[in-house]
Amino acid sequence: MCAQFRDVQQILAGRNLRIPTLNVLRPDSQLYEILAIQPTGVVTIRPSTANPNFVGHADRNQAVVKFSSFLAQARQFNSDLVVSPEYSFPWEVLRTAIDTSQLPALGKLWIFGCEAITPAELRQIINDHPQVEWISEPIPNESGQFRFLNVLAYLTQTETLGGVTRHIIVLQFKYESMGGNTFERDHLIRGNVVHIWRNPQDNIRLISLLCSDSLTFNPVTAQDCRFDRDPYIIFHPQLNPHPLNVDFSAYRGGLFGRNSERFEVLSLNWARNFSLPGLAPSLYGGSTFYSKSPNFRFPDNRIENNHQLGLHFVYWLARRTQLNIFNFDEHIFGLRMPKVVQDVAAVEAARTGPEMLALFRWDATARVWTSTTASDGFQALSQAFAPHCNYCTAAPYTVMDRERLFMLSTGNVPTPIESVGWHHATNLHSFEAESDERSKRLTFTQEATQASVDYRHQHLGRFIELQTAILPNAGNYPRNIQDLAGDCRMVPPRSATDYRFNLESLSGQKAPATVAFLGQVPTDYAASVFDSIVQQWGGTDKARRLVVWHRDGHGTLNSASPPVPTFSEDSEPATSIIKGVEP
Repeated sequence: MCAQFRDVQQILAGRNLRIPTLNVLRPDSQLYEILAIQPTGVVTIRPSTANPNFVGHADRNQAVVKFSSFLAQARQFNSDLVVSPEYSFPWEVLRTAIDTSQLPALGKLWIFGCEAITPAELRQIINDHPQVEWISEPIPNESGQFRFLNVLAYLTQTETLGGVTRHIIVLQFKYESMGGNTFERDHLIRGNVVHIWRNPQDNIRLISLLCSDSLTFNPVTAQDCRFDRDPYIIFHPQLNPHPLNVDFSAYRGGLFGRNSERFEVLSLNWARNFSLPGLAPSLYGGSTFYSKSPNFRFPDNRIENNHQLGLHFVYWLARRTQLNIFNFDEHIFGLRMPKVVQDVAAVEAARTGPEMLALFRWDATARVWTSTTASDGFQALSQAFAPHCNYCTAAPYTVMDRERLFMLSTGNVPTPIESVGWHHATNLHSFEAESDERSKRLTFTQEATQASVDYRHQHLGRFIELQTAILPNAGNYPRNIQDLAGDCRMVPPRSATDYRFNLESLSGQKAPATVAFLGQVPTDYAASVFDSIVQQWGGTDKARRLVVWHRDGHGTLNSASPPVPTFSEDSEPATSIIKGVEP
């Protein structure tokens, strides 16, 4: 089914209302703030005698308390964009917010995926709350057993043409039912309209796709949207145990496959462990912020801060797009973003990517959202592998330190694709999202797809064997690094030495080295990895302290290392094999 895309300005004009100027859509250099809830819990989707037309939280009381508290935080932080996923927002909370005038301030936009509701129930809510202006396509008169609407509610503030302040609630109905879910297929009353939001000075636009609406949405054929001309934010709220399914994500491939930087997507799903009747708890997550800004910045401290507060970066190389994956656990995420387009002087413009400001978890005992940091699962995985591995979880190293160390220590030193070096987040293989957007980050372990699990296990296993079995045995050291036997520790590669070394002298008297272990691989492959790293380092003179170990088909440990230089050979002083090593 194809939806009609309708300009909100035209709809409001028909009600003698001005179109609001929304902060999120201003093309200026100011940041805008987002507050997003990613709930979990048991979801009821089957009709019952008590609630014959319902999809939403099974625990009604807890849902009302959680979302009331979420709404209070939205008011407290005065966030520019406040969002919840599909089927999550209780109508009771919306009723109370209207009755108590706890609604968005001027310039703010709230977008809530509401729990299922019947046409009769929706009309009753509208009739009970005339103090706000309700706007929607005609509410269908369909009745009968088990028929409901899936509603996305936009809340904002505007004025009448006469200058009187008016709160408005614009309702958008899901138009494409989930065919594989026979309950929604058989009982959803489908809508026809997708609203296009923009400011009076038209520039950035915003649309929302409710979960499976994305299945029939094609950016190329959505002529009313004019993606060829206008910058867009797309909000994609879901209740989906498989959010990375190729059909749900196809529209993103279409958008970001274009050579354009003028699109951003916020896909917001329920948290992992939500459960649908008859199905195991979901392994996802999968909420993600997508951006293709060429000015996106990747300083280690930003990646670290975001990671600790539940926003995990990967690079979608196939689409040259930055993915910021929300931690899969139940949280409220507070972050800020530069505008997708900044119509300002060049010296003012900087699309630097998202920055996490706060993370909250639900305290079931106190029944409040409390400040927290995210659990990435890495420490638990490391302890399961090797409780005595003294690097994996040791402070003060950052997630970037660890990812670089693990990549270098396993011989995974790619030829840079971007203008920055192999160590950059856009070049590190562990930061590279697969074509299906799947993460294989080593320090973010919530992605449970088997290929990602295997990738983590392979690289961490090789690193741990290198640290705990190979390096402690002095007999394993070839002559070019023999001086470090018994006097070394593993360290992350650093900028001061061009990110080339991962082994340093404990005494500080010996030159650093680069060591890697490839596991059990063919000898010619090990040689090719060695040669590739030598080339990356700029030739043999900068690779005098390089060793690549591997095990052959019999399990015997072998190494590739450069020839030992003579005293007449020159090499850089900081890494010279002559320093501390006999010829």
